[in-house]
Amino acid sequence: MTEGQPASGRWARFSVVAATVLLIVSQVLIFSPGTDVSPYAFTTNPPLPRTYGGATVQVWAILLLLALCGARFVFSSPRSASSAYGWTVAAVVTVSAAGAVTSDNFPVFAEGVGKLVLPLLLFLCFTSLAGPGIDRTLTKLVIVVNLFTVGQAVLARALTGQFAANRYYIELPQEYFGYFYHPFAFAGILGACSIVLINEIRQRRHRFLMTLLVTTNVFFIFQSQVRTYILATAISFIISLIGLTVGRRSAKATFLIAGVLSLVALSIGSGLVAGSRNTSDASSGRLDRWALDVSYTWDTASVGQLLFGGGPGYISEINSRLFGVQINSLNALIDVFVDFGLIGLMLVVAAWATLLREHYLRAGNPLVLAVVTLLSVSALVTSPIEFPAVAVMLVVAAWAISRPPAAEDLSRPDEPVRSHAHVAGGSGHYRPQPGLRRHT
Repeated sequence: MTEGQPASGRWARFSVVAATVLLIVSQVLIFSPGTDVSPYAFTTNPPLPRTYGGATVQVWAILLLLALCGARFVFSSPRSASSAYGWTVAAVVTVSAAGAVTSDNFPVFAEGVGKLVLPLLLFLCFTSLAGPGIDRTLTKLVIVVNLFTVGQAVLARALTGQFAANRYYIELPQEYFGYFYHPFAFAGILGACSIVLINEIRQRRHRFLMTLLVTTNVFFIFQSQVRTYILATAISFIISLIGLTVGRRSAKATFLIAGVLSLVALSIGSGLVAGSRNTSDASSGRLDRWALDVSYTWDTASVGQLLFGGGPGYISEINSRLFGVQINSLNALIDVFVDFGLIGLMLVVAAWATLLREHYLRAGNPLVLAVVTLLSVSALVTSPIEFPAVAVMLVVAAWAISRPPAAEDLSRPDEPVRSHAHVAGGSGHYRPQPGLRRHT
């Protein structure tokens, strides 16, 4: 940690970082190696996760992070004048109350509500912890998480002969996500980490090593064949390129390069759709699922359910009736609407929008837009909230790149140095918790 920071602040940072590491490590502890975690298995003979005290390590990590964030609000002075603070508190209180009323039991409430409000509260927690060195602390955390995520896949290859110890895409001869319980969590974490590594390259820190790690991340993301995060990461890289080249080159050249990269990303995506993955269309049935989920909810829900939702996991109950299997919508907005209603959806969107807007204005780094892009695109074609480790790493990434680089790194040789003020500051999702509704 940094010198000159109060001991309480250093301890708070360390605690949050340690709890975040626990959340990431929990991704490899949910199921035993060799477990069949495919959608087919969950609809026929669901595997049982490892539990400790009635909950998985992931749920305990969520509860620990929530407790640390809550303690930070109690013992620190939040920026009550901030509109983001007001919207976030309103969203957290509303969805927590709605979830408490409609949940079947505490584990359902803890997981369903916890993973929705955790990234919002963590964002505010970092706001109160912001100060000298927050960017470097979180950048080191990202690098450690990145090395662990890639390393456990390499370890799986060395010990099992495969880059994935479990089985998810049963139609593929080889999978790439190591011991993680789900490939979506694996690919999403690497996408978030890659943006921070690009920022390190931008600031001329360990360029060779960071470039090598970004290249490794891209390889594993594509090999994982998680098309949603392939798409989201490719677009976020394009936004990164635009943000880093505007002001250094002409806008025409910037958008020309971005256009070429977009075509490359689309071509690769089309190749994946036509390859070994068995899907009926490019959307993997998402468009039909979304239309049915919304129309069914609108036609059958009571006024109270339309306003405050049917409770955590209600989306899986609806899809069980519609499709015969407990699955979510693969769209974060629809999931929140069905589970927490129109009011919950509006408050959650408002909280995210104001948090990201205020942070972008404070950060002074165009790469924050890449984090926003990764979050937005993945939320529209999957649900990063369903995998709390991904949502948490997106928040960590936003704060890791919050400090603007030195002025000399941003100006062209033929331009005067400007001052930059720094303000401190197809597939499925299944719930591994026993007794909870599973998602695909």
